[in-house]
Amino acid sequence: MKGWLLIKNNIFFCVFLVAHILMVGLAINGQTHIKDININKAIFYHFIMTFLFGLGYLLSINLIKDKKHTTAVQYLTLDKTFFYLAFALTTFGLFTSILTVNNIYPIKQYILHLFDYGQHKELLVDIKYKSNTSGLSGIVKMFNYAPLGVFFIVSSYLNFYKIQKKSDEKKLIGLLVYTIICSLTKTFFSLDRLTLLGVLVVMLYTLFFSKSKLKKYFIAVILLIFLILSFITSAKMSNLGIVEFLRLYCRLGLTNFELLIENPVNYTWGLNTFFMPLYFIAKFFNIPLDVPQAKVVIWDNAQYFFGYLFLDFKFFSFIVVFLLGIMIARFQMLINRKKKYAISMFFVILFAISTLVVVPIIRGVEFWLMLIIALGSSWLMKVDNQ
Repeated sequence: MKGWLLIKNNIFFCVFLVAHILMVGLAINGQTHIKDININKAIFYHFIMTFLFGLGYLLSINLIKDKKHTTAVQYLTLDKTFFYLAFALTTFGLFTSILTVNNIYPIKQYILHLFDYGQHKELLVDIKYKSNTSGLSGIVKMFNYAPLGVFFIVSSYLNFYKIQKKSDEKKLIGLLVYTIICSLTKTFFSLDRLTLLGVLVVMLYTLFFSKSKLKKYFIAVILLIFLILSFITSAKMSNLGIVEFLRLYCRLGLTNFELLIENPVNYTWGLNTFFMPLYFIAKFFNIPLDVPQAKVVIWDNAQYFFGYLFLDFKFFSFIVVFLLGIMIARFQMLINRKKKYAISMFFVILFAISTLVVVPIIRGVEFWLMLIIALGSSWLMKVDNQ
């Protein structure tokens, strides 16, 4: 019991550590056609950076004693404005996903092709690519992640607080179910796996650490997630299952990291990681902003967080990842103190950490949209200690 509590109170650190160790294990057993590139240096740097993150986290946790850690039950009152805004954002997010595809290809034919994806894989991949690079404005398309963002927020409140009124609890559970349906439905149009990972992160956390009555239903949702994930992976990549895809992407991430170490480019000072959304904002306003990319890559620059971080800061990235460990430790303390604004962002940050070894969501404007929605909700909601 104490072990589970220790993990729960340091969940960000544990997820970061497990994901980065597991990544190397999967990469070592990765695809044979890229094994001719030696990745020993990338693995060495990977473990140094993982160690420095852990060092920063543990030093911060142990040197700054958290005397305000609370286990007191807190009660949340649902704000009507938040409820209606959350419902509207979720609905709008689903429709933007549908309209994004419809702008490229007739939606009825697209749905028919999904049912017969084995014969239309190349077309579906082409539609996915065009949806990402053209069609609706990028500012509009970022709302594709609104259902997931609302799902994260509602899940945080249900996991960390008691709901003051039974009627409010029913509304939040109804909103939770609606956001799950919209989040899973939109993946058939966006064909993105990160949304599925986000839902899965919440489900697993709730199963292991929550006393929620919804846990028994979440097992069925987890099975559904894996079915959809298998479908999307098969639709986008021929003859690759989920595990094979993870092995391929982990190997590609470390391989491209190795190539980046051997073929460095100019410093980009955060424009490939934390400040990447500025590039999309500048693009929206037709402001030229050059963001250098790696010169030698495999498979369309398939990088992961440490690769992008090294692209930004070179060896200064060792310092950055140490400071990041300290920042995450400080945020974990705010969670343990049950600070409302931190609780609202809990699953957004946990999701972001989970994506670091694949496609870091922090590089997208969608991540910042979810943070803004979370902070806005914390301003509207009321929490009491009675």
